[in-house]
Amino acid sequence: MPGLHLPRRGFGKVWGGEALGPSNPYTFVRNCLGYGRTAEEQAQPVVVQRFQRGFLLSGAASEGRYIYAVGFSTYTNGGVAGGSYERFPEPAR
Repeated sequence: MPGLHLPRRGFGKVWGGEALGPSNPYTFVRNCLGYGRTAEEQAQPVVVQRFQRGFLLSGAASEGRYIYAVGFSTYTNGGVAGGSYERFPEPAR
């Protein structure tokens, strides 16, 4: 589609759900984020903290520091039932 871009390199594998196999809990990344708005990928350092049913991502973007809270539910066989995320501005230090 015009104006939409597929991510390439390493993030493209996560975005496409290929990195960790068919029971990958991150397969919903593509659905949460959608397509890229620019053709160029930009590497950004982030801190990840994992939890039983999700994780937090903390990093910086041009508009300031941020935290993503990502949650997912799983089936008893380990498959992913669904997921959601929310973005928060990082509190001032």
